[in-house]
Amino acid sequence: PESEADNFFQSTKLSPNPALASQPIQLRAALRESSALVVNVYDALGRLVKTLDLPPTTHHLAKLTLPSSGTYTLHLRSRLTRRSAPQRTLKVIVH
Repeated sequence: PESEADNFFQSTKLSPNPALASQPIQLRAALRESSALVVNVYDALGRLVKTLDLPPTTHHLAKLTLPSSGTYTLHLRSRLTRRSAPQRTLKVIVH
C-alpha cells in the first residue's frame, strides 16, 4: 500500500541533478491537493543551508542555487494543518 506521503506527492523532480556549483536547480513538486511547502536544504554534515517557503498550490516550481560542491538533502514538508504533514526527502549532488 502507498504511504500517505506517496499518495500526497504525485511527483517530485530536481533538474539538473547532478548540477554545477552556482548553477540554478529547478525543483518541481506536484501535489494531490493544494498546500504550502517548506523546503529545508541540508549539507552533507546535516547543517541547514537554505529554507524556502512556497505558497499554497498543487504544482510548485522553485529555483535554488547551492553554494559549493557536495551532496545536499532537500526535505519537503507540507503545511497541511488538519492532519500529519506529508514529507518527502530528495538528494542532489553538486560538482
